[in-house]
Amino acid sequence: MHRLQNWGFRITMIYFGFVIFILTLVVIATRQKFDLVSSNYYERELNYESQIQKLRRAAKNQITPEIKNRQLTLIFKNPSLSKGTVLLYRPANAQEDITITLEPKSGKQEIDLSNLSKGLWRAKFEWTENSNDFYQEELIWIE
Repeated sequence: MHRLQNWGFRITMIYFGFVIFILTLVVIATRQKFDLVSSNYYERELNYESQIQKLRRAAKNQITPEIKNRQLTLIFKNPSLSKGTVLLYRPANAQEDITITLEPKSGKQEIDLSNLSKGLWRAKFEWTENSNDFYQEELIWIE
């Protein structure tokens, strides 16, 4: 009982408790997995001006995504799409990212999402119409 009343012992215990707490935080932080947004982010940054032009053009010819029953329906304003892709980007895990070729039939395309994890995804659309490039991003939530 004398030992607990000693202020030197209490300070030492608080200090050791703090050290253990900090070491626990360091171990947790070093075990966290983090992914870069893109492995070639420097090259993408150099070409960002062309990306801005694609975004401006896409503001007029948007793709409208709709999700129902784990099915993504893409509705194209202009069905003269010559080629394009959609990257389903998973911010939480880069290994789950998938790229799908856009092949609209009568202005629509259906994409099955049943094999994707639940949660937040970012759909990145890139397509070409009449030799103009377009880019659009949409956040989608899969339940």
